Amino acid sequence: MTAAPSVAEPRSVTPPPTEAPREPEATAPAAKPSVLKLGGGATLWYYQPTLHGQKNKLEFYNVHIDLDADFNDNFGFHLQTRFRDTKLRSYYDSTAWIEEGYAFYNRAGHSLKVGKIYSRFGLFWDNSFWGNVQVYDGLKLAPDYGVSAEGSFVLSHAFSLGYALQYFLVDGGTNVSIAARDTISIPNSRRRDELVARLDPTLNFAGDGKARLGLSFQRFDADSLGIPRRHRDVARFGVDAQVNVAGFGIWGEYLRQNGQSVTDYPLTGEASRRIDYYLIGLEYTVWRFTPRYNFSAANYRGTQVKEWLHVPALGFKVNDHLQLNAEYVYWSRSLSGVHSPYNRSFNLELFVTL
Repeated sequence: MTAAPSVAEPRSVTPPPTEAPREPEATAPAAKPSVLKLGGGATLWYYQPTLHGQKNKLEFYNVHIDLDADFNDNFGFHLQTRFRDTKLRSYYDSTAWIEEGYAFYNRAGHSLKVGKIYSRFGLFWDNSFWGNVQVYDGLKLAPDYGVSAEGSFVLSHAFSLGYALQYFLVDGGTNVSIAARDTISIPNSRRRDELVARLDPTLNFAGDGKARLGLSFQRFDADSLGIPRRHRDVARFGVDAQVNVAGFGIWGEYLRQNGQSVTDYPLTGEASRRIDYYLIGLEYTVWRFTPRYNFSAANYRGTQVKEWLHVPALGFKVNDHLQLNAEYVYWSRSLSGVHSPYNRSFNLELFVTL
């Protein structure tokens, strides 16, 4: 190692008695650099229907790019864009869209977000690929434009109280609902002035055990000329619960809708103004395998229409970046007690996460 060259000591200089001693110049603290993270992933989907006359397909369900910026002062920005070869739904504007995009402020387990944000009404998801009746009616995976306050109060080592309070000026226009089953797919219509409130008391036990109860409320104006004005005020109430321990998980949910949100569903020209939704599911992870089962249903009161959906599945985790999943979909409807198949299919998915 080469020794550093010696530097002569500066000579001491004593100022004249009439000159005040100089204060050292203030130096502004160096700004902390921003942290930018880029990620993404893709879902390759093989669909094999079993009903006569339907065709199979193999496609990228979507490819997504995630951008996360941390400005090191509790502020940041999150963006997820998605794209695919064809439109996910007929009412989408294009084959590419913004799934979520919001600026945020985080502090001590609490967040304030402004932008396009997922609604926190009801159980967020059931861990499946295909999903449930609720998501196809626009109740889940529904990002909208507004502001959200979310977080959790840790009251003890075993108990916390999660919450979300959200206001959305207008809907995001890109949820997973099937055309005609949510306000956003009706021409010249939208959901507006949406309020969502949620409470999540959570109990931790037995090391990795967690039990959670969810209570949620949603209210919005179904702004559509095809809906009578007196029925446009839509209110939804929900209760859900979930328990996870030692690789086992079980969850359930009940949702109620009062008010009319569409014009032609479940029957053409006949929409229900009172709907009951149900969901129950369970899974168990052993080594890299996760067998799972979900059941969901809807009772469209006043129309004699009911729907129910069974989704048994098996997942296999290859590594932290690759996962395989197989599901069978058994989706049925009934009108006045007469049952008919809505979808019967095998589905294989390869999930890639970067």
